[in-house]
Amino acid sequence: ILESNSGFILLLEHKDGDIIGGAGGVISNFLTSSVPNFIEMFWWVEPEFRGRLGLKLYNECIAEAKKRGAKRALMAYMANSMPDEMERLYIAKGYRPFEHHMIKDL
Repeated sequence: ILESNSGFILLLEHKDGDIIGGAGGVISNFLTSSVPNFIEMFWWVEPEFRGRLGLKLYNECIAEAKKRGAKRALMAYMANSMPDEMERLYIAKGYRPFEHHMIKDL
């Protein structure tokens, strides 16, 4: 993904040099549309640094996606990771529900 330039990863570095977060995804069209989408693959920040720094990382990620030609963004959140708060955040940022995933161990 990175070598093909279809995706990117951003890292959030603490002043002491430790990586405390990251976000990344790919830019791709759906099979039924020619609109370039940024599809978030991960967005994670150490719990004690969430809030302002997490939003900064999100904003930088979306800016990078736009710079790379994305016209839409698809963001996800895990059902066991503050789902109510994440849904409120995404709705406040102008997102609307799009798809739900189900998981099963194989």
